[in-house]
This record gives sequence, structure tokens and C-alpha cells, in this order.
Amino acid sequence: MQYNGTIQYKVLSGGGLDGNGEPIISTVSWSEPIRCLYKTVKHSNTIYQQGKFTDRSYEILIESRDFQADTVKLTNDRTQFLGEFEVQDIEFVNRSGRVKITV
Repeated sequence: MQYNGTIQYKVLSGGGLDGNGEPIISTVSWSEPIRCLYKTVKHSNTIYQQGKFTDRSYEILIESRDFQADTVKLTNDRTQFLGEFEVQDIEFVNRSGRVKITV
């Protein structure tokens, strides 16, 4: 597969309740970069009175692996950060043996 970027998924660790029943703050880290092929599904710029809003959606393909995530960071192959996105769908593509992630 030809790659044009990388993704990283958010990893939460810790959290829960301490001995007194008080919440323990969970820590956030990011996985190692995973090479991917992404394409833009939707990209629109809207101007609001307070500034500019950009709405983007991508389809991302990665090599077959067990993949579960709620949030990913997408970076292109020139190390330009494209954004942090909520995962909308994850599916295994039988024909290619790859995983398609929609954000």
C-alpha cells in the first residue's frame, strides 16, 4: 500500500476512584505513529462572525490489525498536523485485507 500520512490513537490510562471515593484523573498519551493512506471525504470552510470554521472528514486505510480507538490524530507525510478527530466508524475491508477508519 502506498502511504501518505500517519495516525496515532489516544490512549487513556489510570483513572477510577481512590480509597476515599474521590475521582482519580486519567492521563492521556498517544500511540506510536501508524502509517496510513488517507483521503478527504468532505472539506468545507464556513465563515462565522467570530471567525472561520473548517469541517473535514477523512477515510483512512491502515494495514490489517486489531484497531479500536475513539480519537485519532492525523498527520500527512510532510509532518503537517491535519487535526485530531473523533472516530465515526471502523470496518475491515475483506477485499484488500485492510482496516478503514472514518473520521
